[in-house]
Amino acid sequence: MPRLKLIEGAVRGLLRSYKETYGVHALASSRRQPMLPSMWRRLEAAPRGLRLPAGPPWDPVTNHDDRTVLRLGRLLWRSGHRLGEIVSSPSGEINYLTRSCVTYSIAGVLIVDPSITQLAQ
Repeated sequence: MPRLKLIEGAVRGLLRSYKETYGVHALASSRRQPMLPSMWRRLEAAPRGLRLPAGPPWDPVTNHDDRTVLRLGRLLWRSGHRLGEIVSSPSGEINYLTRSCVTYSIAGVLIVDPSITQLAQ
């Protein structure tokens, strides 16, 4: 049985070789980081016209994508769902959040399947 110091040295050498071949970013975790409450508060408080690292300026009033991010984020945040639960599954099973899972509260009235006119209120 080799001594522990020899094994540690061999592992360090393999790690060094791996970093040289694939780069230091290959060792970084590929797991998604959670959205923290402080991050969500910053997004909710972002002023219109804020320059973001990519894409057009933030404007949830006129930009459909920005408005969708806020609405979807609010729903997910309050319901405790994850983003993976609202997108389709490769298997085709319905194991995710659908429109029929949502009940709207419009003018104090609970509606399961609102019309376009009701949603515009």
